[in-house]
Amino acid sequence: IAVGFLAVPRLEGTPPTIGEIASIHLGHAPQTLVIDVSDEDSGLRNVEVRMLSRGGAKTLAKHHFPGNPIAGGDARIERLEVPLDVSTLGLPDGEATLVVVARDWSLRDGLSGNSSELSTTLEIDTKPPRLEVSSGLTYVYRGGSGAVVYRVGEDTDADGVEVGDAFFRG
Repeated sequence: IAVGFLAVPRLEGTPPTIGEIASIHLGHAPQTLVIDVSDEDSGLRNVEVRMLSRGGAKTLAKHHFPGNPIAGGDARIERLEVPLDVSTLGLPDGEATLVVVARDWSLRDGLSGNSSELSTTLEIDTKPPRLEVSSGLTYVYRGGSGAVVYRVGEDTDADGVEVGDAFFRG
């Protein structure tokens, strides 16, 4: 009876909480993904971060936290930083899915604990936009002015013409 009484709190059914993941757009520049994970009841057991893409599945990070099924764990709130570098990971351009799975030290689910999963879709785009100059060859004389007609192959954050240190938005 005493063992059953002690095990009741360890049978809690609240899964770990995974914080929201901001929108991610991966290009050539490496980024750091910040993930907040918590479990106030029995403590965090492990967190795994995976990337699913046309190139297959890749495990980006695995974190195991100390504890045991009897006493639980001490890790209640954790902030994980996962580096995302497309060239190092060998990810192909296109859509990918980031999956975060967290488990706690509860005695539920065959002693493997409660589980939470968060998935988010992201875009991997390492190719620069295509640029097409439509105005042909134009000569600009000192003190004169000029115009360039161009077309950008996809939506961009900013486009224009740069002359020396000056940038002129298109």
